[in-house]
Formats: sequence, C-alpha cells, structure tokens
Amino acid sequence: MIIIVSSSGREAATLAAICEQHHWPTQACTSILDLSKLMGKAQPRTVIMRQRLADGYSDDVFCMFK
Repeated sequence: MIIIVSSSGREAATLAAICEQHHWPTQACTSILDLSKLMGKAQPRTVIMRQRLADGYSDDVFCMFK
C-alpha cells in the first residue's frame, strides 16, 4: 500500500494513476492529520508527501519495512 499525501487533488490523482499502472495499491489524503488516521488502518509500505501541504510538510518519501 502506498499513501499519497498532497493538498493538490490533481497531483495526487496523477501519482495514484502512475502507481496503479504498476498495480501498486494506493490511497490519497490531503494532510498529516488524515495520514495519521490512515496509518492505523492501511499500514502502508510507502508514503509520498507532496510540497505545500497546509500543515507545512513537503516533498518526502518514507518507506516502512516490517
């Protein structure tokens, strides 16, 4: 599972489409608060954060390994 965090719906949709072409399941959200909620449910392997989020985070990729 890949979670895309972006305040731009168009960017999130583009990144999700690229991931889905590779058959990588994705979910998108718009803030760190929403990401926190998804983390408990989805247990993603990768999180992509896009620049200019309302709460100040930008351009990071986090990979989680079990």
